[in-house]
Amino acid sequence: EPRKRIVKRFLRDGFLMGVAVEDVDTLKSLEAGNKRLALLSSAFTRNLADDEDVVLRVATKKDELKGLPEKFLTYSAGMAEDAGMTEDAGEGEGVAEEGPWLLFAEKSVCEYVLERAENEDLRRDAFMALRRQGIHDGHEDGGNAEIITEMLNIRQAWATAIGYGSYADMVFGSRMAPQEEVATFLAWMRASAEVAARSELEELKKLDSAELKPWDLEYRRAQYREQHLGPAVEAAQVRQYLPLMGVLQGL
Repeated sequence: EPRKRIVKRFLRDGFLMGVAVEDVDTLKSLEAGNKRLALLSSAFTRNLADDEDVVLRVATKKDELKGLPEKFLTYSAGMAEDAGMTEDAGEGEGVAEEGPWLLFAEKSVCEYVLERAENEDLRRDAFMALRRQGIHDGHEDGGNAEIITEMLNIRQAWATAIGYGSYADMVFGSRMAPQEEVATFLAWMRASAEVAARSELEELKKLDSAELKPWDLEYRRAQYREQHLGPAVEAAQVRQYLPLMGVLQGL
């Protein structure tokens, strides 16, 4: 039985790769499409990485970063120093206190700002930077929105060439759960999540009389957690209790 499953999977994978296609031009098209998908995937990742190198903010006043912890200020001041933005500012705490502070639009930085920064303008900039990452024009292979569109078209052409109505039909052909069952499950998940989300939204609105904007959500979630669960625990505080080798041995 295990051998039969292996052979069946091998044949299925071969079929999905187009071994049953007899037309030479179609086979060449499938091969070219697969190569193009690999290039597009690399370009997608590269676009995200390029946009993380964009400057989010050069803060010259410490009040602009109010709410962010000292270790974040030290890191940002160090980035400014490395970029040559400081003059005879010294090192360590002096730099963190006097600034300037350089923030890049890295995903981790933006997420930290959204959760901790009291400065609404800074949170808005971080929110927009995250949502712009990779999608704007100016990249070598186009923005990621264009890349996704091309990838979808290639996959649809691939599915059509081997006899499927859509790429989704082709993928679900090798899955244990049928497409209809997954769609039903996702619909149930969405309905349940919407009920919880509406309840959470009402709780977050109670924290401040000001209008709740998209870039306020993570900030107010952090406030709510702190009020009901206590101060947030930093990852570094937990890491000391979870040494790598100990975790690996426990798996």
